[in-house]
Amino acid sequence: MAFLPVGYKLEPTKEELVGYFLRMKDSGQPLPINLYPQFIEYNIYTNHPFRILCDTLESRSVNGEVNGLEEGYFFTKPSKVSDNAKKNKSRCIKGHGTWQEKEATTPVLDFSGRRIGNLKYYKFKPDSGSENDSLNKDEWCMHEYSLVDKQDDYVLAHLSFRKTTSR
Repeated sequence: MAFLPVGYKLEPTKEELVGYFLRMKDSGQPLPINLYPQFIEYNIYTNHPFRILCDTLESRSVNGEVNGLEEGYFFTKPSKVSDNAKKNKSRCIKGHGTWQEKEATTPVLDFSGRRIGNLKYYKFKPDSGSENDSLNKDEWCMHEYSLVDKQDDYVLAHLSFRKTTSR
């Protein structure tokens, strides 16, 4: 198995995330083996973002070294609010909170200017009195990438957090 070099940090562009990684996942092609620890299939809409990063920590280690607990890339399928809802997806996490959209959808364009996907930005809003308030001391963010022609299929979510100094 090939591993990433020490000090390597994955910083793909939104065009690469949609046009390469998400397109490969959607078409059933395997990702290059050395990128496997960076991209994990996981239903992120079932748990608190901190728990997700902890649950997948072992999977995201390279040569026994953890690739940071502060972020992760996840292939996931958003759940529909109802069977009749084509575009409305549920981003509510029972007992923890809700991912709330913070900005308008941004189109993702390929090199020729053709729209290949969408980018949405969310912040995690914890439920009042959620089961573990200590998990909510940081601001959790998610960038959700989707293919323009595959709205009901996989999305690629980039979870990250920003430490807050006082609360």
